[in-house]
Amino acid sequence: MARASYCLLLYLFEGQFSLTRYEKTGVERVCLFVVKIYIHHWFTCQIARWAPRNDLELLGSLRAYAEFDPQVADKGLKAVGRHLWYLSEEIVGLAFFDEIVSADTKIKMVHSMKTNKGSNIPPHRLSVTGSALKALAYRGLEDLVTTSTMNFFKKAKLPTDFLEKPPLEWESDPSYKECLAVVRNLKVVNDTAERGVGLIKEYTAAGLTKDEEQLQSILKIVKNHRACYPKLTKSELV
Repeated sequence: MARASYCLLLYLFEGQFSLTRYEKTGVERVCLFVVKIYIHHWFTCQIARWAPRNDLELLGSLRAYAEFDPQVADKGLKAVGRHLWYLSEEIVGLAFFDEIVSADTKIKMVHSMKTNKGSNIPPHRLSVTGSALKALAYRGLEDLVTTSTMNFFKKAKLPTDFLEKPPLEWESDPSYKECLAVVRNLKVVNDTAERGVGLIKEYTAAGLTKDEEQLQSILKIVKNHRACYPKLTKSELV
């Protein structure tokens, strides 16, 4: 998002920069992509239960964008095609808790979970390329749900009683409320992982210890300290 912000600033203050025609055209293309496609999905990507639907909608938006800028759309499709975890047979189960998905679609999803035979070993990420990736934009969530989607509930130890009821009655069902409470707290961005990797690199480089057990203890202590004192101001520490 930082690069997108820089491009928007360049476009807004283009009179203060000496840009060539080629550079100006490039900035305009990036800005149009950010405004028309990227920014909406960037703001909604942190909501776990929306992830499967968002990914399908993003694929559809990119396919439609090909009529306006085919080169950018093609690059975007290829990039998104490497990150289709939330359209995998198991994780697509998050869509059952997406309030924007229609009741009719959820009925079809339940039916697919009972009748659409899944993989013996479901892949963690949906892997499609080329024309198959473009065709994916026309598929519905119900087309991605299989019998393996039940693993989503089994692995998370979530009840499935509500699936036997019409979707319009789910919100009042205790088992659905239990599942929703868990799903709402799921994180779908890699900020946590990146912070952890950064912390490990920092303390490994410092050479404080080569013992793995001691290193893990140090990381836990530092992590807890940063959680207790996020600002590290003098008043906070005192």
